[in-house]
Amino acid sequence: MRIGDIECVTVATITRDAGGTPAGQPPGRRRYDRPYNVTLLRGTRLGHYEITAILGSGGMGEVYRARDDRLQRDVAIKVLPHHLASDDEALGRFQREARAVAALTHPNIRAIFDFDVENDMPYAVGELLQGSTLRAVMSKEKMPITRCIAIAAAISDGLAAAHAKGIIHRDIKPENVFITDENQVKILDFGLARTYVPNKSDGSNPTASAYTEPGTAVGTIGYMAPEQIRGRACDATCDLFSLGCVLYEMLTGTSPFAGDSHAETTAAVLRDTPRPPEEIRPEISETLADVVMRCLEKDPTKRYATAIEVGDVLRHMELTAPTERHTVRARAFRRTVRRARIRFAVMIAGVIALASAFTYAYTSQRGMVIDTGYALQRSDVTASGDALRLLRAGLRADAEGNRLQATEMLQEAARLDPIAPLPRAFLASFEEAAGNHTAAEGWAKGSMRAMNDSSPPYEALLVRYLTLPALRPAAYPLGATSSLLELRPGAWRLRLGLAHLRLSKRELAAALQELQRIDVTKVDDRRVALVIADRASLGDIAGAEAVLPRSGLLPGSAIELYARARIAWSRGDAHAAVATYDRCVDRATLQNVPDIALEARLLGGMASIGAGRFADAETRLEIAAAVAREAEHMRDEFSANVLAAYAADRNGDEESRDRHLLAADALADEVPSDAVVSMHAMALRMRSPAAAQLHPIRLPPGDRATLGAASFLAAREALRAGDAPRAAKLLREATMQGVESTYLAEDAALLAADLGGPPRKFRADPPYPNLPRFVAVWELERK
Repeated sequence: MRIGDIECVTVATITRDAGGTPAGQPPGRRRYDRPYNVTLLRGTRLGHYEITAILGSGGMGEVYRARDDRLQRDVAIKVLPHHLASDDEALGRFQREARAVAALTHPNIRAIFDFDVENDMPYAVGELLQGSTLRAVMSKEKMPITRCIAIAAAISDGLAAAHAKGIIHRDIKPENVFITDENQVKILDFGLARTYVPNKSDGSNPTASAYTEPGTAVGTIGYMAPEQIRGRACDATCDLFSLGCVLYEMLTGTSPFAGDSHAETTAAVLRDTPRPPEEIRPEISETLADVVMRCLEKDPTKRYATAIEVGDVLRHMELTAPTERHTVRARAFRRTVRRARIRFAVMIAGVIALASAFTYAYTSQRGMVIDTGYALQRSDVTASGDALRLLRAGLRADAEGNRLQATEMLQEAARLDPIAPLPRAFLASFEEAAGNHTAAEGWAKGSMRAMNDSSPPYEALLVRYLTLPALRPAAYPLGATSSLLELRPGAWRLRLGLAHLRLSKRELAAALQELQRIDVTKVDDRRVALVIADRASLGDIAGAEAVLPRSGLLPGSAIELYARARIAWSRGDAHAAVATYDRCVDRATLQNVPDIALEARLLGGMASIGAGRFADAETRLEIAAAVAREAEHMRDEFSANVLAAYAADRNGDEESRDRHLLAADALADEVPSDAVVSMHAMALRMRSPAAAQLHPIRLPPGDRATLGAASFLAAREALRAGDAPRAAKLLREATMQGVESTYLAEDAALLAADLGGPPRKFRADPPYPNLPRFVAVWELERK
């Protein structure tokens, strides 16, 4: 056999005894009916991969350790031998696994990087793992309950990612779960995976009507769901049944459906109810036992609806594990407590009634809190009762990450009460943040018209603070912010706004100090993720990582994953950031928080650029632009198109580059001027013909964000024309005019480096408000 330029021969043959067990190996391992042939020599090349060692063999082929010459990393290569490559079923399973896993990016799923065929030999390139299968771990020790919960939660997360992409595994078992030396959990072997189509027409659970091919039973006896054994339609809850079997076995050391033969095991799965796990291991809590038994329900509709639900329950138990460990003595104590509770039921009911009455009386007072982020009280708001309730509900929805719902509620509040200024002011702020300046200006003017002399002082200041960016885009509401914080020192969202104002002026140290003054452990708001992520971006990575577990962010939630992705990027780990952003998008989509999903898509595309994956980055950014367009987030659509143009240029696709540039140019009136300047500079540097078709830039007079912009662009144009001395002269003028105090500083530094100067190293800071400047940051890092 010849692969590439290397002649390969069989270098080892391991014979088997009559029963199929390799000679010298203990019985009980998987058996084969053929010799095991090591077909690839060390040094053999498959594409740009060089074989360095053999790792093992199975019924579906050999696995090798190899070196990826392009990315300089070790990988695992699974090769399908010739006699199986000609078997349609074996080849189909091999290709199916590669396609299924390639569609997934998740830390709890073993990654597939590449799939190819060389001289009729199919091979798949994947993540190289070091550690043991869950089966091997279970065989060595009695596993602590907390570790069982953690492993099961990680499997749930991996399954949730697969199910979100319409993929069910169908063969979850201890042999297909790998525990790395770093204690990471990885799901293996998607060879039996099938896609399914969620039925969302009635808004029901996405797995409720999802099917594989009926009539065929595939999987492993003892871990297959009853409907899977019968060959009936199979949905994602089949994987949850298998997960229940694995968790039961981890906890108790025995299978829930043990039998002396396949037939007996099959009958037990279809007929018997497993022995409750707490009877086998008394320290198992009733809550954990209930989770296991619900996964093992015969009826799929009685199991958990999604893997996300299972993961959330297990993760909560993991966090509260010290108080969830129940001994036999503790169970007896709980029974005593329950009897005492019955005796005092009447008294408790009375206390609850009194507390409810007190709460109602208290919340009806003028001191009722409308929003904790702004420390906004009832006495601060000029609004009718219905409008006030909608304002409060809208701000709560925004705190949870659902700005679309928040916008609808605030619009209804504005309709119900034409003289209430705050709903309109918040709508102006929302629209301006999305880049919809015309709509923002309309709401802002309406809010100011609704203001009158009787408005409470805090409301009047807050309205001006919220509407100033829409009415005067070049102004900085520092004075209003400081005055508001004097009235409400605990208004942490105002302090976050102040930090972002400091950032817009490139006062990075002052911005970090403001962020560090916010106590994220006492806040229940999605913007906590921003506070933590921005701290990491400004250099306080250790502080961000320390406060993240103590914050109010639910582990594994979309906003918590967003913070983790930003922290990974700040550490310089672009690949980990991309993977975490993908998880964030999946979770945000399932949790119906579209704004977080959109931002994660956009930042994931930027992280892909940082990882040097330009084709992948362009695809991600194209999707982000389409999603932003549908959501009418013009600023994000603009940024996604500019960055996609850069990725296309680096990928050698000039047609796509120019198309993206012109799409961004159509939105230039809706975004900050410094971002438009960055786009023009990038187009000139790439020598794109589209640069001549871009609309002229209108620089607002007195705009501190674009100081020196005109001279800087003239310098970039001069360099493109080949006049380096004039370019250097104009760049010096731009520097004297203050360009380095703006978010054009990176673009100016890149021009200086292109003129032969030393490349500057910029301290990382949050990727806003001028996202296209990231191109200059990336190019400077490359230099």
